[in-house]
Amino acid sequence: MKRLAEQAAEFLGSKEGQHVVRRQMTRLRLRDHLFDDIVQEVLLQALRAEEQGFEPDVLEAWVSRLVQNRARDALRGHLRRHQREGVAVGKALGRSDVTEPAWDPTETQLVPEDEVVFETVDLVVAGERLAATRRRLAQALSSAPHSAAGGLCVMTIVCDGAEPAADCPSPIGGVAQSQAAWWAGVFYSGQTSCFPRDGSGEDNAIRQRRSRALKATKALLEEATSG
Repeated sequence: MKRLAEQAAEFLGSKEGQHVVRRQMTRLRLRDHLFDDIVQEVLLQALRAEEQGFEPDVLEAWVSRLVQNRARDALRGHLRRHQREGVAVGKALGRSDVTEPAWDPTETQLVPEDEVVFETVDLVVAGERLAATRRRLAQALSSAPHSAAGGLCVMTIVCDGAEPAADCPSPIGGVAQSQAAWWAGVFYSGQTSCFPRDGSGEDNAIRQRRSRALKATKALLEEATSG
């Protein structure tokens, strides 16, 4: 008799098994590159269950349940990476108290798809809010180009993990490093007069310009997230 992990691998390699994975990814709007990650995580879970001596009543239903859980975990991980910086971006992401479900290898019944949707609706809505925030900022580019561009830059850094270039100004001294993304947003929006040039020191006028630019960028981003 084939081992449990081998049976799970055969199912996930079949047309039916791949459809199960694709269906969950489509429902949760996960990107294609996560397909292999989800499959590998499911196979690891199957191997652990095998080591515990677990034998599912219905293999296909049990593996499908694991796929559902791993897809939800992938969505949670994606959104958690978005929660690193700023009150405004935090609002765009919605709830921040989502916890991963405990996994029970003895739980073999397939959860109805509607239940899966209800369990993850807050996460999906959070993703929709993030996309809507970007759309509102893009619409504001004509009326408030610097602030809108700065807000989009902040979201790219905070939500997508973009790294500012080495020559991008960043706060030092007593200024919290959590403001670094906002500084980058102002800088890349074209407001270079808010920062010293050519290694020269900054004066009060520069600091005031930067302060106004930071406040305008934050205000517009907060407005976009609450729209």
